[in-house]
Amino acid sequence: LLGCAYGRTMRYAPAIKHLNIADRLNPDNTEVVRNLGWIRCMQEKKSSGRELLQRAINLDPENALAYNDLAASYMFEENLEEAQKWIKKAIELDPEDEFIISTSDKLDELLAYKTLFGKS
Repeated sequence: LLGCAYGRTMRYAPAIKHLNIADRLNPDNTEVVRNLGWIRCMQEKKSSGRELLQRAINLDPENALAYNDLAASYMFEENLEEAQKWIKKAIELDPEDEFIISTSDKLDELLAYKTLFGKS
């Protein structure tokens, strides 16, 4: 929990430290792996972050937030087609989650902007 709290306050170094400890103690904890992946993405280490997010999905294919985080990671790079693929799965799994709905709405805005102005 401490690692997640540090991550939410953008204190990534201590977050990674504590999440790595948690991952060593319980390597199959989907939320630990997902949070590690998301923080890596936020640190601009998207390749390793996405690998961790994929690991979280492999551990729990019903974890809608892992799909959401993958979608957001692709939105940052303006790879909107890939983002759509992942957010669609997140919504399919948990259509009522406000966080997922918010990510989907932001993606829709980016797609509309790209359609209107030919850029993202």
